[in-house]
Amino acid sequence: MSTFKAIKEDDPEFESPHDSKWIMSASDDGTLTILSFPNIHDSFLEVGVLPEEFGIPDSVEEATGVYEVICSFTEMLDDFTGKVDDWYFEIKSMKPLWLAYEEE
Repeated sequence: MSTFKAIKEDDPEFESPHDSKWIMSASDDGTLTILSFPNIHDSFLEVGVLPEEFGIPDSVEEATGVYEVICSFTEMLDDFTGKVDDWYFEIKSMKPLWLAYEEE
């Protein structure tokens, strides 16, 4: 008779959405594209993959290139229930990782 031992899987560890680090590219016309998401809970990613779906502007006035973007997280609570009604991310800082052209 064999005995089976239950293997407990560890819950995945996620980073806080507050001050989360994203990797984004800015095109010639300023359009942002998310290249790499932070390690935040999967439920955040259910809204889509475009910056505006996360409350992030879809364009910026930055040089063409790839950026490390730090975003703050804001949640809004319903006045009656006190539960989260909506949420979004805002850009706090953009650090260039690679620029397509030398800045003048």
